[in-house]
Amino acid sequence: MMATSRTLSSKVCRPTPLSAIVCFFLIGLITVSGCGPKAGSPYKLDRALAFDSMKLFLETWRDNGSLAALKDRTPSIVGKDADWNKGAKLLSFTIPSDGKDDGTNLYLDVQLELETSSGEKRQKTIRYIIGTQPVVSVFRDD
Repeated sequence: MMATSRTLSSKVCRPTPLSAIVCFFLIGLITVSGCGPKAGSPYKLDRALAFDSMKLFLETWRDNGSLAALKDRTPSIVGKDADWNKGAKLLSFTIPSDGKDDGTNLYLDVQLELETSSGEKRQKTIRYIIGTQPVVSVFRDD
């Protein structure tokens, strides 16, 4: 009776090649299931707010406003532009398209007509990145 018991237990514990493959597959699946890119950013883009904030940012610059005034409004707009910081005047701007987005940020190409602090007039196209969460932000993509 003991021999029979050992024989049965050895048959139960002996893995077959197929069960070993299935076991390794399941272990691998469990191991990698938490790895890799997540489904999306927790910050969702409000496209209308982003576009309106970009226009307000540029209008404030054109009308000799300040970045501090944008930050103090509701919703607050945090932003930066190298030409504005150097004292260039924004004479005019054109936003020729609705831009593209990645679900978190809006990317807009803006045509600027500037007057440098030395009085030189220049035209350039700048790509801006606008986010709406956790705060509204406007920055150049350069």
